[in-house]
Amino acid sequence: MEMVFQVSDFVDYFNQTINYAYPQVVIEGEIANLKISKNRWVYFDLKDEFSSVKFFGSIYSLPGPMDNGMMVQAIGAPNLHNLYGFSINFKSVRPVGEGSIKKAS
Repeated sequence: MEMVFQVSDFVDYFNQTINYAYPQVVIEGEIANLKISKNRWVYFDLKDEFSSVKFFGSIYSLPGPMDNGMMVQAIGAPNLHNLYGFSINFKSVRPVGEGSIKKAS
């Protein structure tokens, strides 16, 4: 028998399941579509050659200025938001490689 969910129920179920399986993830990629809102909130995508994942978090979680094209590792928790879709709520971001470290300093 197939399970049928209301949208909100599915979002809740998905978040419980994904947070149990992956309470924290570390994802490495290149920053793209970097946006800062109200000098407090940061939105960006991390991408590689084949995929892209959206990230959201506080500007205070960044080690310094970030730019599109920087290689970083972002640490955070996956989340399916009921209005904005799937993203990773990052807790910290660390530059990867010498060029990125110099840019963030």
